[in-house]
Formats: sequence, structure tokens, C-alpha cells
Amino acid sequence: REATGLELVATREELDATGQELETTKQELEATHQEFRTTKEQLEATGQELVATKEEREATGQELGTTKEQLEATKQQVVATREELGATGQELETTKHELEATGRELVATNEDLEATRQEFGAAKEQLEATRQGLVASKQGHEGTR
Repeated sequence: REATGLELVATREELDATGQELETTKQELEATHQEFRTTKEQLEATGQELVATKEEREATGQELGTTKEQLEATKQQVVATREELGATGQELETTKHELEATGRELVATNEDLEATRQEFGAAKEQLEATRQGLVASKQGHEGTR
């Protein structure tokens, strides 16, 4: 009986240690999840800045086209600006694809985190059930003394 009691105590300590490990892992996952949220927000802000930049460039193009004198005086500048806008458009398109890919990665990561969180929840429930079984078993052994 004394050996069984010691085994129960050791098992209880192992369960407590495993529970602590699960809690630590859960906290780490939550911190990682927050980092992903922050990154996503930063990417969204960058996307908004890119849209604003594109709109500013378009407005500049419209201002250049308002008068014939300005068009004649700045013809070479307009050609250069169009090339820059084309390159910027390509850069914006590339950045858009990168942001979309990153967004998909974030969604997949969030899904992975949620699945892991659910697994940890199930493991925690299993640990609690085992702990309750051990407590009941210990009480049963104490009752038979």
C-alpha cells in the first residue's frame, strides 16, 4: 500500500509537470499568434500606404494633364513619369501578390494554431480526467485502509 501511495504521488507529480508544460506551450502559442496578428496588421497598413501612394501618383498625372502648356513644357518629364508609374505599377502588383501570399500563409498559420490549441485543450481534458481517476483511486485505497 505504501508503495502504491508513492507511485500515486509520483504519478501526480508527473501529471502536474505535464500540465505546467502544456500551459507553457499554450502561452508560447498565444504569443506566436499575437506576433502573427501584429505582422498581419503591419502588412495591411503597408497595403493601405501603397494604395495611397498609387492614388497620389495618379492625381499627379491628372494635374500634369490639365493644361496644354504644361504638357508641352514637361513632355519629357511626362514620358519619364510614365515609365516610373509603369515600374511602380509593376512593383505594386508584385507587392500585392506578396501580400496576398502572406495573407494566405497567415490564415493557414492561424488555422494550424487553432488546431494545436484544440489538441492542447483535449490533452488538458485527458490529463484532468486522469488526475481525477488517480484522486478517486487514492481515495479508494485510503478508504480500504
